[in-house]
Order: sequence, then structure tokens, then C-alpha cells
Amino acid sequence: MRWMRFAFLLLLVAFVQGGSLPDVIALKIGAKPDFLLILLVFFALHCYGYEVIITSFAIGLAADIAAESLGPYFISFGLCGALLSGIRQFIAIRRTLHVIAAVAATGIVAGLLAYILAFFKGQGWPSHAFSLLFGMVVYSGLLAPYLFSGLLAIIDWLGVKKYHFTR
Repeated sequence: MRWMRFAFLLLLVAFVQGGSLPDVIALKIGAKPDFLLILLVFFALHCYGYEVIITSFAIGLAADIAAESLGPYFISFGLCGALLSGIRQFIAIRRTLHVIAAVAATGIVAGLLAYILAFFKGQGWPSHAFSLLFGMVVYSGLLAPYLFSGLLAIIDWLGVKKYHFTR
């Protein structure tokens, strides 16, 4: 992987996530997409071995910076990226519905783990944490296939050795 190009893409997505675009395209119920979650699932499904671990923890660090609290997303995104990479060896995640389900499941696990870690860190639970998490997961899952097609267009530019499901 070309790490400088990945760092540029990650910074770009982190600025988009931390900026006003999620607020602009938020649904009336308060659900906002999580572009870093979509990026996490994309790289967990398309990278090999150690690259998955590095990209997952790097995306988690960017999510912490965008969320203004260091720690919870770094750990939860790193663990979820490694877990998803292990699962994809047994389950082919290629179809649109599978991508939506992978983003939703990863978002729920990473979000709950981040909330739990933040709670133990001394931060309180938001009053409507679960409705925000559910809305973000659904919105991000429905948006993911469209963003995956754009990311697939630049995967060669990033120098990613594509993972191919062999079973």
C-alpha cells in the first residue's frame, strides 16, 4: 500500500467527517452517516494481513480526533477491523446487501464498544445514544455501496493488493 496516499485519503475523510457535511445531509431524526466507518469496512474487506490492522487503527485514531475524544474509537475500530478481516476469510462479502450488513454489524459492535469504553473513561452516555447509533448504522450502511464504488475506482492509486475470496 502507498501509505502517504492512504494518509491523504484518511485526512480528507476525517475532515469531511469532522466538518459540516454530515450535519448537512443528516436525516430529520438526527441520523448522520459515518464516513470513517465505511472506510474501515472497505479496507477491512479489501486489504491483506498487517495492512488491515494498520488501516483499522489509523481510521480509529482519525475517528477519535473527529469525535474530540481520544481512545474509544481507536480501540474499537482496530478490533472490529481485525475481526471483520478474519470473518471475510469464511464469508464472501461481495453483494450489496452483504456490504450493507457488514457496515451495520461493524457499526453496532464498534459503536457499543466505544460507548462502553467512553463510559469507563468517565464520560457519560448521551441521552439518546442508542437511537443515534442505530440511525448512523442504517444511514452508513445504505450509503456504503455507493461510496465503495468510488473507493474501488481509486484502489489501484492507493496501491492496495486486492484480497480475493478463494472458497
